[in-house]
Amino acid sequence: MLNDIHLIGNLGSKPELTTSSKGVTIVNFSIAVNEKVKGEDRSQWFRCVAFGKQAEYIHRTCIRGTRVYIEGPHRSETYNDKERWTVTVNKIICISGKKDY
Repeated sequence: MLNDIHLIGNLGSKPELTTSSKGVTIVNFSIAVNEKVKGEDRSQWFRCVAFGKQAEYIHRTCIRGTRVYIEGPHRSETYNDKERWTVTVNKIICISGKKDY
């Protein structure tokens, strides 16, 4: 089964760096991928996450607007929000990421 996504887009904000309880560095960020649909510009947003040295590199070198290439599998997470609505979040788990693509 192949579940690999390749995206080129721009960061929406500075990546957020955290550390897990086991000491793993994690960075979360969103990118906008632009496309033309019937002559109209549209952006589709994707949430991304990276770990370890790659997370540190992304956090250190990327700012809002940085153009990046992201590659990795897609994951869905479901949770209940404060109002008890079921929310599904789709994330790309970065296995490859290059800035200034």
